[in-house]
Amino acid sequence: MAETADLPASYKTFAELTLSSSERSGGATALVDDAIELTFHELECAAHALAREFQARGVSHGDHVVIMGPHTATQVVAMFATSLLGAVFVPMDAALPQARLRRLLRDVRPRLVIATDASRERLGAAVYDRFFDWRVAQECVNANLGVASAAIPVTPERAVEAGDVAYVMYTAGSAGNPRGVQIEHHALITFFETYNAKLGIATGDRCLNTAPFHLDVCLLDVFLPLYFGATVYLNGDFDFGQSVLHKLAQHRITHFHAAGALLAQITHDGSSLDRYDLAALRVLQTGAEASKPVIVNQWLRRLPQLCFVNTYGPPEVTVGCIQFRKLEPGLLGGEHCPIGMPHAGTSVLLLNAQGHEVAAPWLVGELLLGGEQLMRGYLNAPESTRRAFIEFEGELYYRSGDLAYRDPQGLYWFVGRSDDQVKWLGHRVHLHELRDTLTFHPEVYRTAAGIVHDAQGRKQLALVVQVVRAPSAALARSLREHLPSHLLPGVIGFVVSWPRLPSGRPDIDGCLESLAQAAARSFRGVYVLTADGFEPLSPTESLGAMPSVMYAH
Repeated sequence: MAETADLPASYKTFAELTLSSSERSGGATALVDDAIELTFHELECAAHALAREFQARGVSHGDHVVIMGPHTATQVVAMFATSLLGAVFVPMDAALPQARLRRLLRDVRPRLVIATDASRERLGAAVYDRFFDWRVAQECVNANLGVASAAIPVTPERAVEAGDVAYVMYTAGSAGNPRGVQIEHHALITFFETYNAKLGIATGDRCLNTAPFHLDVCLLDVFLPLYFGATVYLNGDFDFGQSVLHKLAQHRITHFHAAGALLAQITHDGSSLDRYDLAALRVLQTGAEASKPVIVNQWLRRLPQLCFVNTYGPPEVTVGCIQFRKLEPGLLGGEHCPIGMPHAGTSVLLLNAQGHEVAAPWLVGELLLGGEQLMRGYLNAPESTRRAFIEFEGELYYRSGDLAYRDPQGLYWFVGRSDDQVKWLGHRVHLHELRDTLTFHPEVYRTAAGIVHDAQGRKQLALVVQVVRAPSAALARSLREHLPSHLLPGVIGFVVSWPRLPSGRPDIDGCLESLAQAAARSFRGVYVLTADGFEPLSPTESLGAMPSVMYAH
């Protein structure tokens, strides 16, 4: 855990600090979803009222509160309400496979689970005595619309300290299994202050949310703007086509963040940007995945006034800890974008394979991150926590597993991974998890996984499956039942006999390359290997349940 001795023992939660902005922005709009608008004053009143409801059901300091439901303002209010009590909010994706969701709940051991009736039925006894009906939370929010009187503050059982955990976000962890990253209040507030020192979000600005609440990016595009008094428009449909551009224009958005793959999907060839009035947009932010200048330049070419910001940071170091901000006019050059320079209070170290510091420019090493934004550790996983950290010359660092180098100007550049992890639509995806899921299926002999590009240039997760016989619907059901949505491959290639290298070993890389070429020519989703390479497989009854093009969200 990062050193916190210099921080005050009594500390305001991030919720208290955010809601105090109602004093200066009480009548300004804070949150807008498809159904309601909340002013900062209404947000404050609703959060305290919902906190009293939670408190009446036994939630107290340090308890875990799982929050899952529709992507609306109610989720935001529920997270603030949890924080006001000094409890820990744990957002989860209600659409996860049932077995995985139950496993996460066993890990969290929540005092309260805020969910819909449909989610309760899926989870069964796992939440029967801790269930808080989503409709009750929604009614509590609605009851505080138009309230003129001051908020009645909830009184927590004891004051929050800087080192208390604010939230837990589940990520793939170092071995591909979900791990709950525990982030403390001081780390989150440090992120807000250091990140926005260069971003400049303030009262009167308007931001569009694109991240679901179970991803830590939501802290950047929802909670950070609210912390500084800006208005947030929630994008609940997660349609990342032209509807996003329409919303940017409709709401006159000033600051917009989209993960690398999502930005590429929204931008496409750039022609759609010409159809919308985006003159209000001042800052374009991306991150979570490697960003390509060719995509960013589509925006910079049309909006010369735009400030571009690229953010890097794993959940273990609180959303973002390295930032690149383009200050000079003109387009980005090269094929890649730098990840930038570390935030104030963040330490960066590059280590080579021998464990020695890489100090000279251009030399590649594993990226180690230290400082005030470090996580406390993984929830209920002391061994994973131990492996995640390393002490170097008396300072604690998180081992990111990312390879990077530093140029002579001090900018860091991402190179790749030291393992098989890739970033996909804001999620960590371990390719071995995708491969291993079907390994023991009776119809599967061997699998391979990778990233390919389809005929429109979009990245897709790809899976090559060597089957014993013609694939069946049971195989497709197994795939769908055991993988969360962000792991469902968009491109699947079936082989009966794996191509061989001269050495006799299976040509896995060549097979993935052949599948990538097929997808780039004619994207159909499902392919079969022939003598001429992978060819699109016509839909058949046996493959009716097989996923074709699957995008997360």
